[in-house]
Amino acid sequence: MDAAHQQAKILTILCVVGMIAVAVYSITYVTNALQKQSQLIYALVGDEAVSLRAISVTDNRPVEAYNHVDLFHRNFYTLDPEREVIDYNIDRALTLGDNSVRTLVQDYEEDNYYRKLIASNTSQRIAVDSIALDMSTYPYEFRYIGKLTITRTSSIATRTLVTQGLLRDVQRSKNNPHGFLIERYEVTENDDLKVVQRY
Repeated sequence: MDAAHQQAKILTILCVVGMIAVAVYSITYVTNALQKQSQLIYALVGDEAVSLRAISVTDNRPVEAYNHVDLFHRNFYTLDPEREVIDYNIDRALTLGDNSVRTLVQDYEEDNYYRKLIASNTSQRIAVDSIALDMSTYPYEFRYIGKLTITRTSSIATRTLVTQGLLRDVQRSKNNPHGFLIERYEVTENDDLKVVQRY
């Protein structure tokens, strides 16, 4: 009788421990599955639902920093000989940078740079060669290397453009979708590479 009671007690303890182990495993499995499922986003592309995976904002920060620097330079240096176009692009660039950018614009204005572009029917385009980012220290340092193409009526000039500055985190907005602000912006090199006569 005692032996049967002892076996029943051991069997009961084993069953309870087994049920607890199964319950813990089930809860862990369901929790992990729910977390993975909550990272999926479904978007409609035409008539099909496509699943997209959500990622952490910090995982994508270097890509956003690269794009912010590139976007700023495209707005700041892509100019056509029309005042509205120049004002529009400069205003967009100013929302991405601080007073160091505004000071550079004022210097260009004082030198009649934009007025000369309009008067001489000159267009300007920028192409990125490389952008170096240091995301290990804050504010983040960047160095931009690109080529500036200046198309005049009589010639096309290609110039090197090397700039540097810092990126500070700010709140995202419609005008600043990446949530960065360029600080201590400076042009460190802007030299002629070649000039080709057009006519």
